[in-house]
Amino acid sequence: MKWTDKQEKVIYKNHKDILVSAAAGSGKTAVLVERIIQKVLSQDDPCDIDRILVLTFTKDAAREMSERIRKAIDNASKANPGDMRISRQKTLVHYAQISTIDSFCTYIVKNNFQAINVDPDFRVVNPAESALMKQEAMDEIMEKNYEENNDIFRKLIASYKTANSDQNIRDIVSNFYEKSESFAWPDKWLDEISNLYDVKDFSDVLKEPWMEKYTYYKRMVINDILERIDRTYIFLKEDRHCPGFADLIKQDGEVLRDLVSVTGTEEFFKAVKEASGKFPRFNKKDADPDTKTLVQKILRDPWKNAVKSIGEDVPDDINEILYEMQSAKPLVDMIIRLTREYRDAYNRIKDETNVLDFSDLEHDALNILVDDDTMEPTEAALEFQTFYEEVMVDEYQDSNEVQEVLLSAVSGDSIGKHNYFCVGDVKQSIYGFRQADPGIFMKKYDDFADENEDHIRIDLNMNFRSRKQVLDITNETFASVMERDMGDVDYTDEVSLKYGADFLDVDNHIYDPEIYYVDPSQEDLEASECENAFEYESRLITRRIRKLIDTRFPVQDKRIDPDTKKEEKFMRPVRFSDIAILTRSATDKTGRMTVLLKALQDYNVDAVLAERSGYFESLEVETIFSYLEILDNPDKDTFMVSVLKSEIAGLTNDELMDIRRNDEGSNFYNACRNYLSEAGDDKASTKSKLIYFFELFDELRIRQVDMLLPDLISDIYDRTGFLNHVSSLPGGTIRRANLLKLLDEAENMENNSTHDLYSFMDYIRKRKKYNEEIDMASLLGEEDDVVRIMTIHKSKGLEFPVVFLIRAGGQLGGGSRNEKMVFSPKYGMAIKNVIGGNYKVSYNSFYMDALKFLNTMEEKGEEQRILYVAMTRAKEKLIITGKYSGGTVDYSMEDKLEILSEVGPTLYEKIGTNNYMSWILPAIYNIKDDNGSNKYEIIKGSIEKYVSEEAEISDRNEIEKLRLNTLLKTAASEDMEIIKKQLEYKYIFGPEHEFKNKYSVSEIKHLEIEKNEAIIKDSETNDNVTLIDETLIDKTLLEKNMIKENIFVTNDMDECNQTEDIHDASSEKTKSKVNPGALRGTAMHRALEGLDFTREYSESELFAELDKMEESGFLTKDEAAIINRRGLVIFLQSDTAKLLGRAQKENRLLREQNFVFSEELKKIFKGLKELPEDFSVEALVQGTIDALIVDDDGITVVDYKTDRVNDEETLRERYTRQLQLYGEAAGRALDLPIKDLILYSFRLEKEVQVSRL
Repeated sequence: MKWTDKQEKVIYKNHKDILVSAAAGSGKTAVLVERIIQKVLSQDDPCDIDRILVLTFTKDAAREMSERIRKAIDNASKANPGDMRISRQKTLVHYAQISTIDSFCTYIVKNNFQAINVDPDFRVVNPAESALMKQEAMDEIMEKNYEENNDIFRKLIASYKTANSDQNIRDIVSNFYEKSESFAWPDKWLDEISNLYDVKDFSDVLKEPWMEKYTYYKRMVINDILERIDRTYIFLKEDRHCPGFADLIKQDGEVLRDLVSVTGTEEFFKAVKEASGKFPRFNKKDADPDTKTLVQKILRDPWKNAVKSIGEDVPDDINEILYEMQSAKPLVDMIIRLTREYRDAYNRIKDETNVLDFSDLEHDALNILVDDDTMEPTEAALEFQTFYEEVMVDEYQDSNEVQEVLLSAVSGDSIGKHNYFCVGDVKQSIYGFRQADPGIFMKKYDDFADENEDHIRIDLNMNFRSRKQVLDITNETFASVMERDMGDVDYTDEVSLKYGADFLDVDNHIYDPEIYYVDPSQEDLEASECENAFEYESRLITRRIRKLIDTRFPVQDKRIDPDTKKEEKFMRPVRFSDIAILTRSATDKTGRMTVLLKALQDYNVDAVLAERSGYFESLEVETIFSYLEILDNPDKDTFMVSVLKSEIAGLTNDELMDIRRNDEGSNFYNACRNYLSEAGDDKASTKSKLIYFFELFDELRIRQVDMLLPDLISDIYDRTGFLNHVSSLPGGTIRRANLLKLLDEAENMENNSTHDLYSFMDYIRKRKKYNEEIDMASLLGEEDDVVRIMTIHKSKGLEFPVVFLIRAGGQLGGGSRNEKMVFSPKYGMAIKNVIGGNYKVSYNSFYMDALKFLNTMEEKGEEQRILYVAMTRAKEKLIITGKYSGGTVDYSMEDKLEILSEVGPTLYEKIGTNNYMSWILPAIYNIKDDNGSNKYEIIKGSIEKYVSEEAEISDRNEIEKLRLNTLLKTAASEDMEIIKKQLEYKYIFGPEHEFKNKYSVSEIKHLEIEKNEAIIKDSETNDNVTLIDETLIDKTLLEKNMIKENIFVTNDMDECNQTEDIHDASSEKTKSKVNPGALRGTAMHRALEGLDFTREYSESELFAELDKMEESGFLTKDEAAIINRRGLVIFLQSDTAKLLGRAQKENRLLREQNFVFSEELKKIFKGLKELPEDFSVEALVQGTIDALIVDDDGITVVDYKTDRVNDEETLRERYTRQLQLYGEAAGRALDLPIKDLILYSFRLEKEVQVSRL
């Protein structure tokens, strides 16, 4: 691989502390891995792999890095077979410290447990257990303080309780504790918070860091407005030729210049209050009213409001700030005391069960490495410093104080060994909610700006991921909105993304970004039958994706040339898996994601929500929870009915109502028992279901007392067949994984001394009560061809050819949500000022408003970084959608964007921005291309106008041109004549070319279904059909009609002809194309093929037989998992199975018979296609018959169906044509008439007769 000069510097620079500021797409992971490999393989300055500490922030990243390094060492060893040092690395790589920070802390604690008096057999508590322990600790300390009846505690409760609940105080203490844990020394930080309130006069307040920062920002707001005024003056005077308005703006500037010149803080705030009344009025009567409105509303009002707001935040009596802080001191100290008590109680509870959480691991590791009195490295730290040749940290921008102090302690700085290597990008620091501190990165960024003998900073800004169009809109957006005091970076040309990728057709316009502002009128909503703007936006997104797929939008890919064995680029059509839909939030409390998924489904866009919430609400988990609840206590009617209605028992609503009518007084458990003894023979079907259900239920109720929890749940899964059932449903892989995850939870609880069912269910109930989610299982692989919907946070580190950033007009995150209190890790904690005898009257203190403002600055800065991450995920095409209501009754959106794009946004406006569109649109609106035209089209998001058929055809033509141009550019000169002949070739045959040479029975069946408008989405698409590759058919067979003499074909012939055998459910190629219904059908057919119908299987014998099929490889693991075992039990008791058994015993049974026969097209498509009478062209018909029973007087055809149908007639409509064709094939081959055509439905649990031709 060819590296840039800067990348080589990163790879080979040694013996310095290094900070690599690596922008999005700059190849930082590849460079980091290469640096490690080169250090290990170096001949001049070698380093064993286990002497390098490498820390990443995810286990997946650590695993990937380890694997790449292992492969590189293996390759080096093969290339240098005699090099013993390289051979030794093959052993040492298994001991290399390439891990997450949590794993490294665990390693430190495990190996130094004696230093901090920790039991070495500790385990890490899971989040759910931790939440329950925290709840217990909180209850304990609150009860203790209520008993003590402390005056300050009572005042705190009275001040903050709501509706006689102390939950506000509980939340404050819990949140305060979590904040404190992100600091290296939490107690010291808590002391500092208390000390902030030790102010004796106002001069002490002025020295506080929060006050200095607040004043700095407010002055900066004024200075920024003044710069805007200067730009506006030039714009109005020279561009708009409005000297009168320009003079007015100039007078505004003079007011602010006087304000800027004020030096003292008290004087500054007083001057701000006075300034808001000094702005001049414009009364010139002959002024153009439209221009006046634009100047006043878009330009002057924002800065006048900003000045007014600053003045209103400061009390008239400046000493009131001092009073507020002094009066808050006792309450703040009480909160700090409660926080410490809460921490101590939580720690004691963890100690009792010998568990640690991740925060414990970090702080225990820190206590092992650093003496908290002297702040000097301990002996253990010095050992690490001596051992490690280099300490490397990836994603350094996401570090917090604890991690930074800890890693500094194991690096060699204190012994003069400069070996601390950090790589990251502050523009991608988006984990403030995890207490990440981008300030740590920026301090080092500034300190390392100038290289010296100890350290160096290397900037990697070349982007190798994205097309130039993606980089341009990203750079142009952030050059306008991101600055050091908001976003932590001055987004200058020096830090902007530089194009370094190598794309084909670089300048093609189809890759230009698209920005849709979606603001439908009521008329638009009614016309499109959308209930709201987001449903309208979802339809727009869906149609745009559909258009990309249907027009075969080209994306670049790589492959290995089979001849040269070299990697080459090529263009291919976009796939669903190339597309990501990114959103700021994917929580579905408002139902938005459900709306989006439905819109995608309606347009046949395969998509999945890649978030993992909603575990407890998933149908399969709720069902098993209900079953466990009634095993614990069968008198719980809600859970009993839920289970009886599920597939476990299979009762219908009518049957449940019948049970209730039979016994209206008892609980449902007893009502079912009474029904079994009282209902008549006409209720045999319902009774048989209940008998089947209670047979297992009664057994498990008795056995569960002595069973281990995992064994009990496994028994439920296996004996009810429920695990296999959910596996066969749409989304079956995830559903199955969710149930297996529940099994894992049970095993964890078993290991933690919770052995009984009641305790387990109580644990689950508490998790649900406290909203402690279990992550939804996620088994989505890269090979799955689906559109990914995910949060921007989840997309970090990923890349996609096409990215949709949706809801860009939606409300941003952030904001101080706890109105009673505001936290800032940097600037302390502020509370409302409480007055009145009952402490019910309160107002925001000045300190509280100041912290809100400072937090808003940081939150909006993080939102800018989140937007940066979203935009830089796109490799080739970026599409942004969202609401933008820039216009009012006074002016249009275009007017506002035109002006803002000329004069630029103020810091005050950036702070006040509440959506991404308000940053993006003004930044790019008026940017010109090389021809002087607007570079970006801001599109009114209309479903009809912008996704019309005409637009699709136009785009399709452009894309086809691109494909052909690429082909011609890459074609060798000697191939050009061949290409020319192919393009000029004219087809010589007539209308028969519209038909294929062969048709499967499945294709013909689906034509009939479409004709009857009876397509059902969950139908079994399997139908046991093998597809023959047309290129392998000898077309002379059609002409000579030879194939009629040999209709049934051997398996060998079938295998050589087929290209996609739907029976092969283990095939990777098939997995991505076959729906769950088809896979279920395949598995069932395969099992039936292997069963001996002459045997009478018991349930246990049948299950054992299926297990043998899996062990022998006759069934794949996936097939065995989704077989409907209960359905097989019922089938083997049916008349159909007995008929097959008799035939098998008498050697009259033929199974899985493949056939091919020739027939005239007009007969094949009779009633389906209009063909002329003299149309005599023939085609092959082929398929596979499940079972044939051959008697002297005729043939019986049997076909198995697993469709989810509710009645016999639907099944007949779907499959009559298919079975008639099976009969035609069998009759021709065996020269016998057809006696019966039988469908056996596993859904209806019965056979269905079909009429013969």
